[in-house]
Amino acid sequence: MRLRIPFIAFALVGCTAQVAPSDEIWMDAIEANEVLPDGAREIDGYGRNYAFNGAIIVGHYVAPAPPLDQDIGCERMTLDGGTEPCDGNWHESYESSLSRQLQAGERRWYESVEALPNILDGGCKMITIL
Repeated sequence: MRLRIPFIAFALVGCTAQVAPSDEIWMDAIEANEVLPDGAREIDGYGRNYAFNGAIIVGHYVAPAPPLDQDIGCERMTLDGGTEPCDGNWHESYESSLSRQLQAGERRWYESVEALPNILDGGCKMITIL
């Protein structure tokens, strides 16, 4: 889901690389002026991740994933559209990804837009702002 904040992009057009604004100031300005889409959590329900993409700030708001119940199973999609069981160490891989994820209410500035966390499950578990 994308939420566009055009005034931010407009404000950045005149910026140059020599002027490095405080990350906190940018995050505060964005969060004070945004309106999240219907069905979204409150802003503090997301880990908020930001980076510059040229002269535009991109933000990914990610709802924290819950810890796994060790009794839960896992299936992954195959190229033919079917499913197969996940390999034996999928619990460790999932837990490792959770340890790198921001918790609800936390925010972070990244060096590049490519480093931003990304999920592809749709809905309001991840919101992208420009």
